[in-house]
Amino acid sequence: MIIFTQTGANGSYATLDPIIQKKYNIKKAFTKNNLYEDISILLDTVPDPPKQCEVKIKEPFKKMIRECQIHFRNFFYQFTEYFNKDRNKDSGRLALHNLKAYKKKQPNLYAGFDLVSTISTDYFSIRELKENEIKLTEKLIDLFELYITNWKKIPIYNYEEQIKNNRESINSQIIHDVQKTFQEKNVITAKHVFMDHPLSYLPIYFNVDDPVFPEVSLIAILSLFKCVKNKPSFYYLIPIFKNKLIIEGGYRIISTIDENNFVWESFAPQNIPEKVMELLPKKERIFIKELSFKNDLLGYLGLIHVFIKQSELYKTEGDDYFILLLHNKIINKCNNTLKTIKDLLIDFNIKYINAKDDLQNIFSELNFEEIFRMVDEIIHIEKYEDALTFFNEKTHILESLCEYFGLPDFLQNKM
Repeated sequence: MIIFTQTGANGSYATLDPIIQKKYNIKKAFTKNNLYEDISILLDTVPDPPKQCEVKIKEPFKKMIRECQIHFRNFFYQFTEYFNKDRNKDSGRLALHNLKAYKKKQPNLYAGFDLVSTISTDYFSIRELKENEIKLTEKLIDLFELYITNWKKIPIYNYEEQIKNNRESINSQIIHDVQKTFQEKNVITAKHVFMDHPLSYLPIYFNVDDPVFPEVSLIAILSLFKCVKNKPSFYYLIPIFKNKLIIEGGYRIISTIDENNFVWESFAPQNIPEKVMELLPKKERIFIKELSFKNDLLGYLGLIHVFIKQSELYKTEGDDYFILLLHNKIINKCNNTLKTIKDLLIDFNIKYINAKDDLQNIFSELNFEEIFRMVDEIIHIEKYEDALTFFNEKTHILESLCEYFGLPDFLQNKM
């Protein structure tokens, strides 16, 4: 592990041991004995697994290794270029980006080694390196990022403290700006931002007035996002009613959202990674049948929308071999989507058919007989072509449901 310090008179220096303070010339190390060329050759090739490997092991192994190899190779070239040239900050950040991407793919690297170890002895104990390499890669990321931003400034003697302060500073700036923006709204913001290179996420609880239509309260919050100066990549917005969760997951909203780039699919609740939810205090969840019905129905409408969009790709004309191959792939995708829709609607029927009267009281303007009749017809469709014809014939019903639940016009008008 290299600990970077300032540039010396004879080249780029780094401290290998902060106690010994021994100087080390990076450029000389890379050029001596053709080390740079040797490493370059190794990084330009993906190793083949043993010859006795079956295809079912060989292909996944090479894919897993290649994903890591590409990022580390890019980092290696950009890293050396950064030190051999003018230490341009953008070049350094590009190298840093690839190093972070490599770290994110490290589990795939060792999964590949685990795969090969099922047919070959791990003579070099490669798998034992995993924990140590992950720790050292994290340290290199921190040190290199610190060097990029500070190499022209005064020397840093306590680099660990500086790294910690930098992280806390970035985190506190985001949290402070978000809390300041939403101080008049009834929200609970996580105290830390979740980092998953190259993206960052901030989970937020927000209170809703009507648990069946949380989107109304959500829209009021979205209108303030453009006022946040320091922001994460995405927000996870989680509705609560009377201090209890009302849906599973939450709304994943890009932080740059505004009335000009609004995507209504963002209003379909998504699962939230467990590590992100751990940043917020735990809350009990209550089941609201009407909200569940609405979210399920909107989810199915979204899948139907996907099916129709997929089928539009089939319109590519020609009898060329590759066009025909594309058509077959499109049809297979459409059939898979149709099967998913049918399977989900079977569960939907079982879940809600006996609750029609209760739901009718809440959603009084909906024709439930028509909805469940349409659901039953979709369940019995067998062919992709029949499904496409059916959805085209029922366009007016699908559009009326979207309009009733506020997608997309209602939300766009509220922004």
